Amino acid sequence: MSRGRVIQSLEENLASLEHSPGGDHPETIRVRHQLAHAYRAARRYDQAMVLFGQNVTACTRVFGPAHLTTLRHRSSLANCYYAAGRYPEAIPLFEGIWRERVTALGDTHPDTLRSRGSLANCYRETGRLQDAKNTRRGDCLLLPTGLA
Repeated sequence: MSRGRVIQSLEENLASLEHSPGGDHPETIRVRHQLAHAYRAARRYDQAMVLFGQNVTACTRVFGPAHLTTLRHRSSLANCYYAAGRYPEAIPLFEGIWRERVTALGDTHPDTLRSRGSLANCYRETGRLQDAKNTRRGDCLLLPTGLA
């Protein structure tokens, strides 16, 4: 199936799900997330950001702002900003996600480390090289003894 047909199918499915069972239903959130990723893959970043943002709002309402599901959807939004080159918008999202994942999952959890790396990449892209270096230095401090 072509990318265009996949997007069309997801759009139709999402429209139906938003009508019933509604925008906050887990299946609606799942399909909206799939469509947002399809838009992102097609470089239709503005459309993807709208859907990722809707999922962040829905997940915040349903699960709360620091829930792991909400953080995952916030991370997808931040990554879309990054992919679109909108680093100044991605940075505060990545900073918040990283802090909340440290609290919820700890410093060494793979999701926390990915958030730290994404933040460092954003810092680098905006010329904040010392911030990028300091953020990456934290990764090295977390390596098991003998690997660093």
